[in-house]
Amino acid sequence: MRQLARQGSVDPLVRSAAASIIRTAGPRDPASQIRRVRLFLKERVQYVADPVDVELVNRPRAMLQQVKAKGRAFGDCDDVATLAAALGLAIGLPARFVAVGFDGLAGPFGHVYTELTGPGLKQWMRLDTTRPEVNARQGSRVWRVMV
Repeated sequence: MRQLARQGSVDPLVRSAAASIIRTAGPRDPASQIRRVRLFLKERVQYVADPVDVELVNRPRAMLQQVKAKGRAFGDCDDVATLAAALGLAIGLPARFVAVGFDGLAGPFGHVYTELTGPGLKQWMRLDTTRPEVNARQGSRVWRVMV
């Protein structure tokens, strides 16, 4: 996911989309920029689970091509997290992934989302649009990694 987000952040399509998303936000207002990225994800990406026993991660470019062609992209939490990180990085904001594990689930982690921050912000802002009700503190395991 890190590699896909980093590669996506320099892709001309991703950079153009990121610039368009934050167009009406102030250039020195990272909180507003992050809120606009979150709104884009919420409005344009519909949650669809991966096939059983298959883990897929879509490239940010592919997600944006779906939005362009169909008005909406489809993917699970790791797809949205990767796209969110790429968009944030494309506009110069630090990004990190937050993986949350839950007792009783197979594997160490059951959910992932992205957090962004920027100059003047005292905290990271969460961009979780697939399971916003999940609080990282509720998970039995939490892992944060910079993108």
